[in-house]
Amino acid sequence: MRYDARTTQSIMAERNGQAMRVNIEAPYGGLNTRDSESQMEKTDAVVLENMIPDQGSVKSRNGFIEYCSITGYVQTLIEHFSAGNRKFLACHNGKISNITNSASIVELGSGYLTDKWQYIAFNGYTLMVNGQDSPIKYDGSTITSNAINPTGGSASSLNGINIFKNTVYVWDTNYPYFWHGAVNAIAGTFQKFDLSYVCPEGGNVLKMITISRDGGAGVDDYCAFIMSNGYSIVYEGNDPSKATDWALVGVYKIGKPMSIRSTMKTAGDVAIITNQDFILFSTALGNEGQQTQNTKLSGAVQKTTENYGSNYGWEVVSYPKKALLFFNVPVATNQTYEQYGFNTITGAGFKFTGLNAITWGLYNENLYFGGNGKVYKADTGLEDNGSYIICKAQSAYNNLGSPAEKTVNAYRNTFRIDGSATINTIVNFDYEQNSSQQSNSIEAIGAEWDVAEWDVAEWSSENQTQNKLIYSSGQGVDVSMRIEANLKGQQLNWYRTDYSVNVNNIL
Repeated sequence: MRYDARTTQSIMAERNGQAMRVNIEAPYGGLNTRDSESQMEKTDAVVLENMIPDQGSVKSRNGFIEYCSITGYVQTLIEHFSAGNRKFLACHNGKISNITNSASIVELGSGYLTDKWQYIAFNGYTLMVNGQDSPIKYDGSTITSNAINPTGGSASSLNGINIFKNTVYVWDTNYPYFWHGAVNAIAGTFQKFDLSYVCPEGGNVLKMITISRDGGAGVDDYCAFIMSNGYSIVYEGNDPSKATDWALVGVYKIGKPMSIRSTMKTAGDVAIITNQDFILFSTALGNEGQQTQNTKLSGAVQKTTENYGSNYGWEVVSYPKKALLFFNVPVATNQTYEQYGFNTITGAGFKFTGLNAITWGLYNENLYFGGNGKVYKADTGLEDNGSYIICKAQSAYNNLGSPAEKTVNAYRNTFRIDGSATINTIVNFDYEQNSSQQSNSIEAIGAEWDVAEWDVAEWSSENQTQNKLIYSSGQGVDVSMRIEANLKGQQLNWYRTDYSVNVNNIL
Protein backbone atom coordinates (compact mmCIF):
# COMPACT_ATOMS: atom_id res chain seq x y z
CA MET A 1 0.00 0.00 0.00
CA ARG A 2 1.31 3.45 -0.93
CA TYR A 3 0.78 6.72 0.97
CA ASP A 4 1.26 10.13 -0.56
CA ALA A 5 2.98 12.91 1.38
CA ARG A 6 -0.28 14.50 2.52
CA THR A 7 -1.61 11.23 3.97
CA THR A 8 1.66 10.55 5.76
CA GLN A 9 1.69 14.01 7.34
CA SER A 10 -1.89 13.49 8.51
CA ILE A 11 -1.04 10.17 10.16
CA MET A 12 2.03 11.64 11.82
CA ALA A 13 -0.04 14.52 13.18
CA GLU A 14 -2.49 12.08 14.69
CA ARG A 15 0.34 10.06 16.15
CA ASN A 16 2.09 13.11 17.61
CA GLY A 17 -1.16 14.25 19.19
CA GLN A 18 -2.59 17.62 20.04
CA ALA A 19 -0.52 20.23 21.85
CA MET A 20 -2.21 21.77 24.89
CA ARG A 21 -1.44 24.23 27.64
CA VAL A 22 -3.37 23.72 30.85
CA ASN A 23 -3.36 25.77 34.06
CA ILE A 24 -3.99 23.96 37.37
CA GLU A 25 -4.42 25.84 40.65
CA ALA A 26 -2.28 24.97 43.66
CA PRO A 27 -4.04 22.64 46.13
CA TYR A 28 -5.55 25.35 48.32
CA GLY A 29 -8.54 23.05 48.95
CA GLY A 30 -6.31 21.39 51.51
CA LEU A 31 -5.20 17.92 52.56
CA ASN A 32 -7.60 15.10 51.71
CA THR A 33 -7.10 11.81 53.56
CA ARG A 34 -10.72 10.70 53.16
CA ASP A 35 -11.22 10.11 49.42
CA SER A 36 -9.41 7.88 46.99
CA GLU A 37 -6.89 9.77 44.88
CA SER A 38 -8.97 9.21 41.75
CA GLN A 39 -12.02 10.88 43.36
CA MET A 40 -10.43 14.02 44.77
CA GLU A 41 -11.32 17.53 43.72
CA LYS A 42 -8.70 19.25 41.58
CA THR A 43 -7.78 21.72 44.36
CA ASP A 44 -7.27 18.97 46.97
CA ALA A 45 -3.83 17.90 48.18
CA VAL A 46 -2.53 14.35 48.44
CA VAL A 47 0.29 15.71 50.62
CA LEU A 48 0.33 19.02 52.50
CA GLU A 49 3.01 19.09 55.19
CA ASN A 50 4.04 22.32 56.92
CA MET A 51 2.11 24.29 54.33
CA ILE A 52 -1.15 26.07 55.11
CA PRO A 53 -3.99 26.26 52.57
CA ASP A 54 -4.87 29.89 52.03
CA GLN A 55 -7.33 31.65 49.74
CA GLY A 56 -5.98 30.87 46.27
CA SER A 57 -2.59 29.48 47.32
CA VAL A 58 -0.74 27.32 49.80
CA LYS A 59 2.02 28.83 51.92
CA SER A 60 4.71 27.54 54.24
CA ARG A 61 3.97 27.84 57.94
CA ASN A 62 5.92 30.08 60.28
CA GLY A 63 8.51 28.65 62.65
CA PHE A 64 9.07 28.77 66.41
CA ILE A 65 11.62 30.06 68.90
CA GLU A 66 12.58 29.13 72.44
CA TYR A 67 10.63 31.23 74.93
CA CYS A 68 12.14 29.96 78.19
CA SER A 69 14.04 27.06 79.72
CA ILE A 70 12.69 25.17 82.76
CA THR A 71 13.09 21.68 84.27
CA GLY A 72 11.20 18.57 83.22
CA TYR A 73 8.46 17.93 80.70
CA VAL A 74 6.01 20.81 80.34
CA GLN A 75 2.57 19.17 80.38
CA THR A 76 0.23 22.12 80.96
CA LEU A 77 0.32 25.79 79.94
CA ILE A 78 -2.18 28.18 81.56
CA GLU A 79 -3.12 31.79 80.94
CA HIS A 80 -4.61 33.62 83.93
CA PHE A 81 -6.47 36.73 82.77
CA SER A 82 -8.66 38.70 85.17
CA ALA A 83 -9.30 42.45 85.49
CA GLY A 84 -6.21 43.33 83.49
CA ASN A 85 -3.99 40.91 85.43
CA ARG A 86 -2.51 38.61 82.80
CA LYS A 87 -0.08 35.86 83.80
CA PHE A 88 1.43 32.86 82.03
CA LEU A 89 1.96 29.62 83.99
CA ALA A 90 3.78 26.40 83.16
CA CYS A 91 3.26 23.07 84.95
CA HIS A 92 6.42 20.97 84.94
CA ASN A 93 8.46 18.58 87.06
CA GLY A 94 5.95 18.67 89.94
CA LYS A 95 5.94 22.47 89.94
CA ILE A 96 3.87 25.39 88.77
CA SER A 97 5.90 28.39 87.62
CA ASN A 98 5.05 31.91 86.58
CA ILE A 99 6.79 32.32 83.21
CA THR A 100 5.21 35.66 82.27
CA ASN A 101 8.69 37.17 82.25
CA SER A 102 10.79 34.58 80.46
CA ALA A 103 13.97 36.08 81.91
CA SER A 104 12.72 35.95 85.50
CA ILE A 105 10.77 32.75 86.22
CA VAL A 106 9.05 32.52 89.61
CA GLU A 107 8.13 29.19 91.21
CA LEU A 108 4.58 29.37 92.63
CA GLY A 109 4.22 25.83 93.99
CA SER A 110 6.02 22.49 94.07
CA GLY A 111 5.66 18.88 95.21
CA TYR A 112 2.68 18.14 92.98
CA LEU A 113 2.18 14.52 91.98
CA THR A 114 1.35 15.24 88.34
CA ASP A 115 1.64 18.15 85.92
CA LYS A 116 -1.53 17.26 84.00
CA TRP A 117 -3.76 20.02 85.34
CA GLN A 118 -7.22 20.90 84.02
CA TYR A 119 -8.32 24.44 84.70
CA ILE A 120 -11.05 27.04 84.29
CA ALA A 121 -11.31 30.79 84.86
CA PHE A 122 -14.07 31.89 87.26
CA ASN A 123 -14.80 34.75 89.65
CA GLY A 124 -11.30 36.22 89.37
CA TYR A 125 -9.53 32.90 89.93
CA THR A 126 -8.01 30.15 87.86
CA LEU A 127 -9.37 26.93 89.40
CA MET A 128 -7.24 23.80 88.92
CA VAL A 129 -7.55 20.03 89.45
CA ASN A 130 -5.30 17.15 88.36
CA GLY A 131 -6.71 13.88 89.77
CA GLN A 132 -3.95 13.32 92.32
CA ASP A 133 -3.49 16.54 94.29
CA SER A 134 -6.08 18.54 96.18
CA PRO A 135 -7.80 21.26 94.11
CA ILE A 136 -6.04 24.64 94.06
CA LYS A 137 -6.75 28.18 92.89
CA TYR A 138 -4.61 31.03 91.57
CA ASP A 139 -5.56 34.68 92.05
CA GLY A 140 -2.93 36.20 89.77
CA SER A 141 -0.34 36.30 92.50
CA THR A 142 -0.50 33.26 94.77
CA ILE A 143 -1.58 29.62 94.60
CA THR A 144 -3.71 28.45 97.53
CA SER A 145 -5.86 25.43 98.36
CA ASN A 146 -9.43 25.34 97.07
CA ALA A 147 -11.54 23.33 99.50
CA ILE A 148 -13.99 21.42 97.31
CA ASN A 149 -15.85 18.66 99.19
CA PRO A 150 -17.51 16.29 96.69
CA THR A 151 -20.28 14.33 98.41
CA GLY A 152 -19.35 10.64 98.32
CA GLY A 153 -16.11 11.37 96.46
CA SER A 154 -12.47 12.32 96.94
CA ALA A 155 -11.32 15.89 96.24
CA SER A 156 -7.83 14.79 95.19
CA SER A 157 -9.31 12.40 92.61
CA LEU A 158 -11.09 15.19 90.75
CA ASN A 159 -9.45 15.71 87.36
CA GLY A 160 -12.10 17.59 85.39
CA ILE A 161 -13.60 21.04 85.89
CA ASN A 162 -16.00 23.31 83.99
CA ILE A 163 -18.31 26.30 84.49
CA PHE A 164 -21.95 26.30 83.42
CA LYS A 165 -24.27 29.21 84.23
CA ASN A 166 -22.09 30.50 87.07
CA THR A 167 -21.82 27.08 88.68
CA VAL A 168 -18.63 25.04 89.07
CA TYR A 169 -18.85 21.39 87.93
CA VAL A 170 -16.16 18.80 88.72
CA TRP A 171 -15.74 15.12 87.97
CA ASP A 172 -13.45 12.11 88.17
CA THR A 173 -12.92 10.39 84.82
CA ASN A 174 -13.05 6.99 86.54
CA TYR A 175 -16.78 7.34 87.34
CA PRO A 176 -20.09 8.04 85.54
CA TYR A 177 -21.08 11.03 87.66
CA PHE A 178 -20.25 14.64 88.39
CA TRP A 179 -20.52 17.10 91.28
CA HIS A 180 -21.73 20.69 91.24
CA GLY A 181 -21.41 23.55 93.69
CA ALA A 182 -23.70 26.42 94.59
CA VAL A 183 -24.17 29.34 92.21
CA ASN A 184 -21.05 31.58 92.17
CA ALA A 185 -19.26 29.33 94.70
CA ILE A 186 -15.77 28.03 93.96
CA ALA A 187 -15.53 25.80 97.05
CA GLY A 188 -17.67 24.11 99.72
CA THR A 189 -19.87 21.02 99.54
CA PHE A 190 -20.58 19.82 95.98
CA GLN A 191 -23.61 17.66 95.24
CA LYS A 192 -23.42 14.45 93.23
CA PHE A 193 -25.36 13.69 90.03
CA ASP A 194 -25.24 10.15 88.61
CA LEU A 195 -25.35 9.72 84.82
CA SER A 196 -25.24 5.91 84.81
CA TYR A 197 -29.04 5.77 84.63
CA VAL A 198 -29.06 7.78 81.42
CA CYS A 199 -26.22 6.49 79.26
CA PRO A 200 -27.38 3.33 77.39
CA GLU A 201 -23.98 1.64 77.25
CA GLY A 202 -22.29 2.86 80.41
CA GLY A 203 -19.05 4.77 80.29
CA ASN A 204 -17.48 7.37 82.57
CA VAL A 205 -17.55 11.17 82.37
CA LEU A 206 -14.52 12.26 80.36
CA LYS A 207 -15.38 15.88 79.64
CA MET A 208 -18.12 18.43 80.23
CA ILE A 209 -18.66 21.16 77.66
CA THR A 210 -20.95 24.15 77.36
CA ILE A 211 -22.88 24.41 74.09
CA SER A 212 -24.02 27.77 72.83
CA ARG A 213 -27.29 27.80 70.90
CA ASP A 214 -26.88 31.34 69.62
CA GLY A 215 -23.12 31.88 69.36
CA GLY A 216 -22.71 33.35 72.86
CA ALA A 217 -23.23 32.51 76.53
CA GLY A 218 -26.79 32.82 77.78
CA VAL A 219 -29.82 31.29 79.46
CA ASP A 220 -30.54 29.05 76.47
CA ASP A 221 -27.18 27.24 76.59
CA TYR A 222 -26.92 23.47 76.88
CA CYS A 223 -24.31 21.47 78.74
CA ALA A 224 -23.02 18.15 77.45
CA PHE A 225 -21.23 15.37 79.29
CA ILE A 226 -18.91 13.49 76.93
CA MET A 227 -18.61 9.90 78.07
CA SER A 228 -15.53 7.73 77.66
CA ASN A 229 -17.36 5.33 75.31
CA GLY A 230 -18.35 8.03 72.82
CA TYR A 231 -21.81 9.00 74.02
CA SER A 232 -22.79 12.56 74.81
CA ILE A 233 -25.53 13.36 77.32
CA VAL A 234 -27.03 16.82 76.84
CA TYR A 235 -28.99 18.77 79.47
CA GLU A 236 -30.62 22.15 79.74
CA GLY A 237 -31.47 24.06 82.91
CA ASN A 238 -29.73 25.74 85.82
CA ASP A 239 -29.69 23.38 88.79
CA PRO A 240 -29.16 19.58 88.57
CA SER A 241 -30.55 19.21 92.11
CA LYS A 242 -34.01 20.42 91.02
CA ALA A 243 -36.08 18.27 88.67
CA THR A 244 -38.06 21.36 87.65
CA ASP A 245 -34.88 23.16 86.62
CA TRP A 246 -32.89 20.41 84.91
CA ALA A 247 -34.04 18.46 81.84
CA LEU A 248 -32.51 15.86 79.55
CA VAL A 249 -32.30 17.05 75.94
CA GLY A 250 -30.93 13.83 74.46
CA VAL A 251 -28.23 11.19 74.28
CA TYR A 252 -26.04 11.17 71.19
CA LYS A 253 -23.37 8.84 69.84
CA ILE A 254 -20.46 10.96 68.54
CA GLY A 255 -17.43 8.66 68.60
CA LYS A 256 -14.93 7.93 71.35
CA PRO A 257 -13.06 11.09 72.47
CA MET A 258 -9.30 10.68 72.66
CA SER A 259 -8.60 12.42 75.98
CA ILE A 260 -9.91 14.86 78.54
CA ARG A 261 -8.26 17.58 76.44
CA SER A 262 -9.85 16.44 73.21
CA THR A 263 -12.43 19.25 73.10
CA MET A 264 -12.09 22.99 72.58
CA LYS A 265 -14.49 25.93 72.37
CA THR A 266 -14.19 27.66 69.02
CA ALA A 267 -16.29 30.46 67.54
CA GLY A 268 -19.44 29.56 69.47
CA ASP A 269 -19.05 25.83 68.81
CA VAL A 270 -17.10 22.92 70.30
CA ALA A 271 -14.50 20.96 68.33
CA ILE A 272 -13.89 17.35 69.39
CA ILE A 273 -11.29 14.84 68.28
CA THR A 274 -12.79 11.34 68.34
CA ASN A 275 -11.53 8.00 67.06
CA GLN A 276 -13.72 8.49 63.98
CA ASP A 277 -13.21 12.09 62.95
CA PHE A 278 -12.58 15.68 63.95
CA ILE A 279 -16.10 17.00 64.54
CA LEU A 280 -17.98 20.12 65.54
CA PHE A 281 -20.55 19.32 68.21
CA SER A 282 -23.23 21.52 66.63
CA THR A 283 -23.19 19.23 63.59
CA ALA A 284 -23.66 16.12 65.71
CA LEU A 285 -26.41 17.78 67.74
CA GLY A 286 -28.26 18.95 64.65
CA ASN A 287 -28.13 15.48 63.08
CA GLU A 288 -29.15 13.62 66.25
CA GLY A 289 -25.64 12.39 66.78
CA GLN A 290 -25.12 11.10 63.26
CA GLN A 291 -22.07 12.16 61.27
CA THR A 292 -23.63 12.67 57.85
CA GLN A 293 -20.30 13.29 56.11
CA ASN A 294 -16.77 12.77 57.30
CA THR A 295 -14.26 15.59 57.07
CA LYS A 296 -11.43 15.32 54.56
CA LEU A 297 -9.08 14.56 57.46
CA SER A 298 -11.08 11.54 58.66
CA GLY A 299 -8.61 9.09 57.13
CA ALA A 300 -5.72 10.63 59.07
CA VAL A 301 -7.83 10.73 62.25
CA GLN A 302 -8.71 7.05 62.05
CA LYS A 303 -5.15 6.02 61.25
CA THR A 304 -3.47 8.10 63.96
CA THR A 305 -5.99 7.28 66.69
CA GLU A 306 -5.57 3.58 65.97
CA ASN A 307 -1.78 3.75 65.99
CA TYR A 308 -1.20 6.26 68.82
CA GLY A 309 -4.46 6.29 70.77
CA SER A 310 -2.90 5.23 74.07
CA ASN A 311 -0.14 7.87 74.00
CA TYR A 312 -0.30 11.08 76.03
CA GLY A 313 -0.75 14.43 74.37
CA TRP A 314 -4.04 14.35 72.45
CA GLU A 315 -5.33 17.92 72.46
CA VAL A 316 -7.54 20.20 70.40
CA VAL A 317 -6.08 23.68 69.87
CA SER A 318 -7.88 26.80 68.65
CA TYR A 319 -5.70 29.64 67.35
CA PRO A 320 -8.10 32.45 66.38
CA LYS A 321 -5.34 34.92 65.55
CA LYS A 322 -4.45 32.92 62.42
CA ALA A 323 -7.83 31.20 61.92
CA LEU A 324 -6.39 27.74 62.64
CA LEU A 325 -8.01 24.82 64.46
CA PHE A 326 -5.94 21.67 64.91
CA PHE A 327 -5.36 18.60 67.06
CA ASN A 328 -2.15 17.30 68.57
CA VAL A 329 -1.10 13.72 67.72
CA PRO A 330 1.30 12.01 70.20
CA VAL A 331 3.32 9.76 67.90
CA ALA A 332 5.70 9.01 70.80
CA THR A 333 4.84 10.37 74.26
CA ASN A 334 7.06 13.31 75.30
CA GLN A 335 9.12 12.93 72.12
CA THR A 336 7.42 13.13 68.73
CA TYR A 337 4.19 14.93 67.86
CA GLU A 338 2.30 15.85 64.70
CA GLN A 339 -0.65 18.14 64.13
CA TYR A 340 -3.61 17.96 61.74
CA GLY A 341 -6.06 20.78 61.36
CA PHE A 342 -8.11 23.22 59.33
CA ASN A 343 -8.04 26.78 58.13
CA THR A 344 -11.29 27.91 59.80
CA ILE A 345 -12.01 30.46 57.05
CA THR A 346 -11.74 28.09 54.07
CA GLY A 347 -12.24 24.75 55.85
CA ALA A 348 -9.13 23.34 54.14
CA GLY A 349 -6.95 20.80 55.97
CA PHE A 350 -3.21 20.55 56.63
CA LYS A 351 -0.55 18.62 58.51
CA PHE A 352 2.33 19.98 60.60
CA THR A 353 5.52 18.16 61.54
CA GLY A 354 8.58 19.35 63.45
CA LEU A 355 6.48 20.91 66.23
CA ASN A 356 7.06 18.35 68.98
CA ALA A 357 4.51 19.84 71.37
CA ILE A 358 3.56 17.91 74.49
CA THR A 359 0.94 20.55 75.19
CA TRP A 360 -0.29 23.85 73.74
CA GLY A 361 -1.47 27.12 75.20
CA LEU A 362 -2.41 30.69 74.34
CA TYR A 363 -0.98 33.69 76.13
CA ASN A 364 -1.88 37.24 75.12
CA GLU A 365 -3.44 35.73 71.96
CA ASN A 366 -0.10 34.22 70.90
CA LEU A 367 0.51 30.49 70.52
CA TYR A 368 2.99 28.52 72.68
CA PHE A 369 3.84 24.89 73.27
CA GLY A 370 5.66 22.90 75.92
CA GLY A 371 8.45 20.42 75.36
CA ASN A 372 11.23 18.74 77.32
CA GLY A 373 12.59 21.45 79.62
CA LYS A 374 11.43 24.20 77.26
CA VAL A 375 8.52 26.42 76.42
CA TYR A 376 8.45 27.59 72.81
CA LYS A 377 6.66 30.44 71.10
CA ALA A 378 5.03 29.16 67.91
CA ASP A 379 4.07 31.00 64.72
CA THR A 380 7.20 33.10 65.02
CA GLY A 381 9.99 33.62 62.49
CA LEU A 382 10.74 31.48 59.45
CA GLU A 383 12.75 28.63 60.97
CA ASP A 384 12.18 25.99 63.64
CA ASN A 385 14.37 27.22 66.49
CA GLY A 386 17.39 27.34 64.18
CA SER A 387 16.44 24.31 62.06
CA TYR A 388 14.90 23.99 58.62
CA ILE A 389 11.14 23.80 58.10
CA ILE A 390 10.59 20.82 55.83
CA CYS A 391 7.74 21.62 53.43
CA LYS A 392 5.97 19.18 51.11
CA ALA A 393 2.90 19.58 48.93
CA GLN A 394 1.38 17.44 46.22
CA SER A 395 -1.74 18.26 44.24
CA ALA A 396 -4.53 15.84 43.49
CA TYR A 397 -4.18 13.88 40.25
CA ASN A 398 -5.71 15.58 37.21
CA ASN A 399 -6.25 14.39 33.64
CA LEU A 400 -5.83 17.98 32.38
CA GLY A 401 -9.17 17.86 30.62
CA SER A 402 -8.52 14.74 28.53
CA PRO A 403 -8.87 11.02 29.39
CA ALA A 404 -6.22 10.16 26.78
CA GLU A 405 -2.59 9.46 27.50
CA LYS A 406 -0.43 12.54 27.29
CA THR A 407 3.21 13.59 27.33
CA VAL A 408 4.27 16.45 29.59
CA ASN A 409 6.82 18.48 27.64
CA ALA A 410 7.26 21.32 30.13
CA TYR A 411 5.68 22.90 33.17
CA ARG A 412 5.86 26.17 35.03
CA ASN A 413 5.07 26.64 38.74
CA THR A 414 4.09 30.08 40.00
CA PHE A 415 5.74 30.74 43.34
CA ARG A 416 6.38 33.66 45.62
CA ILE A 417 9.35 33.37 47.93
CA ASP A 418 11.25 35.96 49.93
CA GLY A 419 14.85 34.83 49.82
CA SER A 420 17.03 32.14 48.32
CA ALA A 421 15.97 28.50 48.48
CA THR A 422 15.95 25.33 46.44
CA ILE A 423 12.50 24.07 45.45
CA ASN A 424 12.38 20.53 44.14
CA THR A 425 9.52 19.83 41.75
CA ILE A 426 8.39 16.39 40.63
CA VAL A 427 5.74 15.39 38.08
CA ASN A 428 3.97 12.18 39.12
CA PHE A 429 1.90 10.16 36.67
CA ASP A 430 -1.05 7.79 37.15
CA TYR A 431 -1.09 7.57 40.96
CA GLU A 432 2.62 6.79 41.02
CA GLN A 433 2.07 3.55 39.10
CA ASN A 434 3.94 5.03 36.16
CA SER A 435 7.66 5.11 36.94
CA SER A 436 8.41 7.94 34.50
CA GLN A 437 9.01 11.06 36.59
CA GLN A 438 10.96 14.27 36.19
CA SER A 439 12.66 15.96 39.12
CA ASN A 440 14.15 19.44 38.96
CA SER A 441 15.53 22.02 41.34
CA ILE A 442 14.84 25.73 41.22
CA GLU A 443 17.14 28.25 42.79
CA ALA A 444 14.67 30.92 43.85
CA ILE A 445 16.37 34.26 44.38
CA GLY A 446 13.35 36.10 45.71
CA ALA A 447 12.50 37.96 42.51
CA GLU A 448 10.06 37.98 39.63
CA TRP A 449 10.55 35.75 36.62
CA ASP A 450 10.00 37.78 33.47
CA VAL A 451 7.58 35.64 31.48
CA ALA A 452 7.06 35.90 27.75
CA GLU A 453 5.00 32.84 26.85
CA TRP A 454 7.27 29.86 27.59
CA ASP A 455 10.72 31.37 27.02
CA VAL A 456 13.31 31.69 29.74
CA ALA A 457 14.50 35.02 31.14
CA GLU A 458 16.63 36.35 33.96
CA TRP A 459 15.58 37.04 37.55
CA SER A 460 14.66 40.62 38.34
CA SER A 461 15.85 42.31 41.52
CA GLU A 462 12.40 42.56 43.13
CA ASN A 463 10.76 40.23 45.63
CA GLN A 464 7.73 39.17 43.61
CA THR A 465 6.11 36.19 41.94
CA GLN A 466 8.41 33.74 40.16
CA ASN A 467 7.64 31.50 37.19
CA LYS A 468 10.37 29.29 35.84
CA LEU A 469 9.97 26.98 32.85
CA ILE A 470 11.05 23.37 33.47
CA TYR A 471 11.46 20.99 30.55
CA SER A 472 10.11 17.59 31.41
CA SER A 473 9.45 14.14 30.02
CA GLY A 474 7.12 11.32 30.89
CA GLN A 475 3.76 9.94 29.90
CA GLY A 476 0.51 9.12 31.60
CA VAL A 477 -3.17 9.92 31.78
CA ASP A 478 -3.35 11.66 35.16
CA VAL A 479 -0.76 14.13 36.41
CA SER A 480 0.14 15.40 39.87
CA MET A 481 2.68 18.08 40.80
CA ARG A 482 4.75 17.64 43.96
CA ILE A 483 6.99 20.31 45.47
CA GLU A 484 9.47 19.99 48.31
CA ALA A 485 11.59 22.64 50.01
CA ASN A 486 13.68 22.92 53.15
CA LEU A 487 13.19 26.50 54.28
CA LYS A 488 15.21 28.53 56.74
CA GLY A 489 14.48 32.23 56.63
CA GLN A 490 12.09 32.16 53.66
CA GLN A 491 8.34 31.97 53.19
CA LEU A 492 7.01 30.13 50.16
CA ASN A 493 3.66 30.60 48.41
CA TRP A 494 2.55 28.27 45.61
CA TYR A 495 -0.22 29.60 43.35
CA ARG A 496 -0.55 27.37 40.28
CA THR A 497 1.09 25.04 37.77
CA ASP A 498 1.00 25.50 33.97
CA TYR A 499 1.54 22.38 31.85
CA SER A 500 2.59 22.12 28.20
CA VAL A 501 1.48 18.66 27.01
CA ASN A 502 0.84 16.59 23.90
CA VAL A 503 -2.33 14.52 24.00
CA ASN A 504 -1.74 11.26 22.19
CA ASN A 505 -4.50 10.43 19.69
CA ILE A 506 -3.22 6.98 18.77
CA LEU A 507 -2.67 4.43 21.53
